[in-house]
Amino acid sequence: MIPLQKLAQVTLGIIVSGITVGYVSGSGSLLFGWLWFNLFIAIYEFYIVYNRDKFHKFKCPVNYWQEQVSLDSKSGFNFWLNTWHEYTCQSDLRYLNPSSYVFYIELTNAILVVLLWIAFLTSGPVFKLLWSQLLVCTLYFLTLTRKNLKTPISAKTIIYLLISSLWIIVPLTILSLK
Repeated sequence: MIPLQKLAQVTLGIIVSGITVGYVSGSGSLLFGWLWFNLFIAIYEFYIVYNRDKFHKFKCPVNYWQEQVSLDSKSGFNFWLNTWHEYTCQSDLRYLNPSSYVFYIELTNAILVVLLWIAFLTSGPVFKLLWSQLLVCTLYFLTLTRKNLKTPISAKTIIYLLISSLWIIVPLTILSLK
């Protein structure tokens, strides 16, 4: 199976489970869907922050999305590490430096997601925390410069950055509907 298929399966699983949990709990809103999706992303962000020392040791993958990957549990770690490394090499080279402050941005976002869940479940200040998430992610984009990007900027880079922009677009949409 190629990595894109595996990633699509995981994403579909998150979406279907989020719709199911949202429907069963009666919280089927865009906010719930965003929180559900972000829960999995936060786990991944904790993972990349914890494993940041490994990123600079690997060569950037070539044609990663077309390679065959094993789906056994032993290679699960490598799949997620290689997927993140593909993103890093194609969109933001700061992730290759284990002491880069982008890991603090990732960690802050992951912590904000945990706090958002606590606020959501306890009727706390969800929208203030959502503003915080929006600001942290905007800060990430404001610190992204040409020297951090792979040059020349490829279609992959643009696609990866558009995906990352969801952390600005979705919170803005939720906050505007409030």
